[in-house]
Amino acid sequence: MVEEATLTEFKDGRVHLRVASDLMTAAVGVREDIRQLIGRVWGRSVQVEFSCVEVAETVQSVEQEAPAAPTMTVANATEHPLIARAVELLGAKVVGVYPRQR
Repeated sequence: MVEEATLTEFKDGRVHLRVASDLMTAAVGVREDIRQLIGRVWGRSVQVEFSCVEVAETVQSVEQEAPAAPTMTVANATEHPLIARAVELLGAKVVGVYPRQR
């Protein structure tokens, strides 16, 4: 679910995520899990809000953004702030990087 959401704003402890309309029910169902995950990663209490984006708009957006996506490797994965924080919090180790499957 987190992979499919787009962070649109983080202000005053409120995290605003956009999700595709067909995923809205699932997103609301795991809101508390997402809130806890973001709170642990950022080290603060947060509230999570969702807004809906039509599926057609999501597909168009993905097609436009696809060429700009950086290539992630094991060597540079820990440079990403969320991965670095997860490694720190969980004592984890990056053992592989794979493209997201749709």
